[in-house]
Amino acid sequence: MCGEWWIIDSEPGETIKDNFNGIFDITGLGLATIISNYAYYAIKTGAGTITANTGPSAGVRLTTGATTNDDILITTGDNTGPAYTWNPLNTPWMHLHYRFPNAGDAANSYFLGAFYKDANNYIGIRYDTAVDTNLRFVTRSGGVETLTVLGALDTDWHDIYVKFTATDVRLCQEGGGTFSHTTNIPSGNFTWYTYLKTLANAAKNYDVAHLVLTQSIL
Repeated sequence: MCGEWWIIDSEPGETIKDNFNGIFDITGLGLATIISNYAYYAIKTGAGTITANTGPSAGVRLTTGATTNDDILITTGDNTGPAYTWNPLNTPWMHLHYRFPNAGDAANSYFLGAFYKDANNYIGIRYDTAVDTNLRFVTRSGGVETLTVLGALDTDWHDIYVKFTATDVRLCQEGGGTFSHTTNIPSGNFTWYTYLKTLANAAKNYDVAHLVLTQSIL
């Protein structure tokens, strides 16, 4: 299961690959130190904080402040735009290792890990307690969606793989079966980001322990 994702980087020089595994050096401004030309930046907004995750799968913990609708992003690039764009014509691929560490952190929160163009055009995974308690695999184009329900979220660590082309998007979670979407697939260039927003006046935590992004070179 999920075997197709393990051979994507088999030919050196033919892919662009970024790895995130506890590489953030957080400053008082909430911005990560530049790692490379394709580095990730952690963007802190509102009263939120971004701290090192010292758990067994070390990475970064995003914590919103105790402010209604406070939110935090991790994105490629800086505040002016992405350092590199991810285009479905070049078969982007993502591996994300994540969790909500406590049951209360998932409640009244909005989470999205996605190849994102704008609010009406993105590909990825979404969890929104304003809808229900299920995690969803989403392809969204022009505000129209194709959805696959992945089940209720818990506090364990989870692995998600996403790979997409201009005509097909595939997702595999926890080594299980692969879900495929062939409708409502957006076009153009995307930024990748993970996003946590609290929908209640309480701090929420979200852990990202490992993120790999890759695509064929242009």
